[in-house]
Amino acid sequence: MLQALVSALAFFIAMIFGTRNWFAKIICLLVTALMMITSYSFIETSFLLYKKKAALENRQFKTVVAIPAGVEFDNADYETENLMELEFNNLNIDVFSLNISRDYYQENLSGKPLKISYLPNSRYAVSIKEYQVDTKE
Repeated sequence: MLQALVSALAFFIAMIFGTRNWFAKIICLLVTALMMITSYSFIETSFLLYKKKAALENRQFKTVVAIPAGVEFDNADYETENLMELEFNNLNIDVFSLNISRDYYQENLSGKPLKISYLPNSRYAVSIKEYQVDTKE
């Protein structure tokens, strides 16, 4: 995919220098800028996925135990709303991939202390469960 993007980028750069029509040069310049931004985004995403993969394989998770200060749900018009993000004081954790519906969250997890394991670089949740305090003395 990236190779095709670079090839198309080279084509549009060649078109900028090869055409004499100013309108075509402006269009090619805009397309080239868009492709460069897209290429940068692909490279950045690949690097983040590589870092995420290494942390996941080495089980280098951070854990937070707290009651969320805020929650964010997706805006689903036709499907069930899913939990997207849990907010703590200075920390937002992405929990969308865990497929927690609004109803399940409100019935089972809302207002309770949660134990969340997440990847430190991306703040991507790996597991979430209600935190049980041991009262054994």
